[in-house]
Amino acid sequence: MQLLPNSSACIPKKSAFLPNSSGAKPLQDENTLSTYHIGHESTVHAVPSIVGGGPGIPIVYYLSADFLHPRFDYDFTDLKDNADGNHRRGGYTYRRPCGWHRYGIRVNGKYGDDRWLGSNPDSDEVWPVSYHGTTKEAAASITNTGYDVSKGNRFRFGKGIYSTPLVTEASNYATLFVYNGVKYKMVLQNRVNSKGMTVNRLPERPEIEYWVSLSDRDTRPYGVLIRRA
Repeated sequence: MQLLPNSSACIPKKSAFLPNSSGAKPLQDENTLSTYHIGHESTVHAVPSIVGGGPGIPIVYYLSADFLHPRFDYDFTDLKDNADGNHRRGGYTYRRPCGWHRYGIRVNGKYGDDRWLGSNPDSDEVWPVSYHGTTKEAAASITNTGYDVSKGNRFRFGKGIYSTPLVTEASNYATLFVYNGVKYKMVLQNRVNSKGMTVNRLPERPEIEYWVSLSDRDTRPYGVLIRRA
């Protein structure tokens, strides 16, 4: 999007304009673009902000806009799933990330065909959904380059990429971060190759599954989830 320097930085609700640079920051409604030294025909991005009340936070403040796919953003904040788990992907129950807002990661065509990303409830070509809690810094790295098993440091069930089909459990491993005085958490939503993973449980918590992929390539992030803590 190109704007003139004296254009207003007034923005639509739940969006923010940011300069196309590593020094990206949200623009305030009361200022003009020249206030931020944005010159004639400069490029800025209009991006969604975190929902859920309070001050908005532009997602590209932490993640590169080049790797995001707004078409697949989805607001789960007010949704609730039934206990019977009536959503499925690839033969496994899909427990939706209720209470979170998802920002899509640009993955279409990245791994060849996109059958792994389908919605068929029982096809063995469709990969089931899991979640991985982490820091905002690690989320940015994983979004850009994928998982790297060599960077792991906790391997209760052996070396591999760990995730879980429960976003509530993944949230326990997500590190809090603060934006404008408000605390948030960030979790990655993945698809996992069921043929390359093991399903594990702790004796003291048998109701919680931990999926371990031996190969980096068998866990693919396709969404970034954020919510207020």
